[in-house]
Amino acid sequence: MAKRFVDTALWGKPWFRKLPPIDKAAWFYILSHCDAVGVWDADFELAEFSIGGTGAPEWDSLIKKSNGNIEVLPNGKWWLRDFCDFQYGLLSSSCKPHNYYLNLLGKHGLTIRDQRVCKGYAKGIHTLKEKEKEKELEKEKERDWVGVRGEGVAGPVDKVIGEWEKGVRRNDPTRSDARIWIERRLGLAKQGRPCVPQNTEEELCGAIRRYGSEAKSRQTEFRYAIRNFFGSKNYCEVYLSPDWTPPSVGPLPDQKPAKECPFVFEEVLKNGDQATRIHS
Repeated sequence: MAKRFVDTALWGKPWFRKLPPIDKAAWFYILSHCDAVGVWDADFELAEFSIGGTGAPEWDSLIKKSNGNIEVLPNGKWWLRDFCDFQYGLLSSSCKPHNYYLNLLGKHGLTIRDQRVCKGYAKGIHTLKEKEKEKELEKEKERDWVGVRGEGVAGPVDKVIGEWEKGVRRNDPTRSDARIWIERRLGLAKQGRPCVPQNTEEELCGAIRRYGSEAKSRQTEFRYAIRNFFGSKNYCEVYLSPDWTPPSVGPLPDQKPAKECPFVFEEVLKNGDQATRIHS
């Protein structure tokens, strides 16, 4: 079922306001039953049966009273001249969705002048693929700052990610998001906001090894994702110094200490068969 836009200001226009009610119903009947370019096969008998009522529309006078909006074609069909302009805007042969309407207008023998076609439609919508291509090009421009893609960029980044998977966490779900942060730190991509310091490949791999050894020595789970480790949160800065040594006690950096228990079972004093709990 076709759906049509309706001009809500139509009721206030003088030419429509002066029409008798039966002619107004006839106008909306034509609007509902015309084809996709506003051409109606003038079947007056069916129209009068569908509209109903005691009288019949004055078809000849309706053309004169329509303010030039109705044109009778040589084959007897009626054409709503402003239909395409109102429903679709300016038609363009360079816009693929518009080609259907242009072909249909051609079948009715309507000329380009009648169509009011704009040949230079600058932003015609083609397909969703073209939008996706534009997004990919934008991403490529950002990532291809050094001028050469391939091993020049992927090699060092893959080595850093490989070090993370070997010493910290395999199949980290954030490793794809972390690539741009690692590239920025290695100076292989443009800096964004926030900016991150630049480091060498060895410095980043060393930070990963120090972080992994600390977490293992504490016998705690690895709590950072690689995206956050190298990203804007900058957790890796703690581990970048080659003189860094893991502290012997305390939580990992930026890790909240465990909540203290209200009771400390430091000692159990046995008095016969009874035990005493010492409060903190």
